[in-house]
Amino acid sequence: MPPRKPLGEAIEAAFLAKATMLGIPVLKPWGDSRPYDFAVEGWRLWKVQVKCATSHRGTRCDARAAGSGGLYTLDDIDFLAAYVVRENLWYIVPADAFVPRATVHFNYGPKSQGMFEIYRETWCLLACAPRARGKGDIPKRCRL
Repeated sequence: MPPRKPLGEAIEAAFLAKATMLGIPVLKPWGDSRPYDFAVEGWRLWKVQVKCATSHRGTRCDARAAGSGGLYTLDDIDFLAAYVVRENLWYIVPADAFVPRATVHFNYGPKSQGMFEIYRETWCLLACAPRARGKGDIPKRCRL
């Protein structure tokens, strides 16, 4: 794998490509001083932080849910988009599901029932209103 900075850039490019292919309009803020990497046009403009899930142990991996300024808050981001390179999987996790954690753990095994497994490939969350999904509730139509 490439060093950390080029890997992050590659994962951001992968997010941009996947979202665009799914018809989700993506905006990129100028510079890198914002706590989020992209804004996407959905029900409203959602602030999305893209991370690469690393530190594999079996079928578990972690994504850091903090930036250089510390833990993310609900004012900083709306979603964490975490990519598991080894499995070619995306997790689209609403910020209210993990804030104020510093790390988000993904258990992607075949019988996994990890806390964040319900967010695997839930790209449609970027298009629906928070009240439409409810806290921790992922509509079946949202699974891609």
